[in-house]
Amino acid sequence: MDRQQLDQVFFSIQTALRRSLGRIVSSSHDIDDVVQETYLRAVANNTSNSIKDAEGYLFRTSRNIALNEKARLYHQLEVSLPVEEVDQLTVLINDKPVERYVERKQQFAEYCMAVSDLPIQCRRVFVLRKVYGCSQKEIAKELGISLSTVETHITKGMQKMRQSMKNRDTQPATSTKGGKNEQSR
Repeated sequence: MDRQQLDQVFFSIQTALRRSLGRIVSSSHDIDDVVQETYLRAVANNTSNSIKDAEGYLFRTSRNIALNEKARLYHQLEVSLPVEEVDQLTVLINDKPVERYVERKQQFAEYCMAVSDLPIQCRRVFVLRKVYGCSQKEIAKELGISLSTVETHITKGMQKMRQSMKNRDTQPATSTKGGKNEQSR
């Protein structure tokens, strides 16, 4: 099946694909990511027009991507708090520097928000490099892009992250008095 035919099939079943993913993935943003990843993999794997049943391939691929992502997130939750950290948390809570812990959690949440603001391809490259520690060569191969594109995305990602975090640090805090937001001094 050539690229044009693959595109036609993809666009004709895109709504059904999203609907079927809605049973596995909860947020529409995640569904968009899975659909985009499905398309990219289909195009990358259709070398020599090897995909015969494009519709079946797209549904199977999207389902597998969604399930893999769900399993990865579940596993990440399972291993995100090792026993040593639980002990450290107990010490922190008992020593009363809970504020430091809360502040770190807030900083991490802000960092995650900054990452989510990156463009999708830049975000993928950035997360693969900075979170999963993949080499630039591995990222290029996984995403089917050139090394120079990977380097560009990492550079842009770092710049945007620095700017985003800087903007968050310079935003004035607000308080609510009498139902109106006022600048805190």
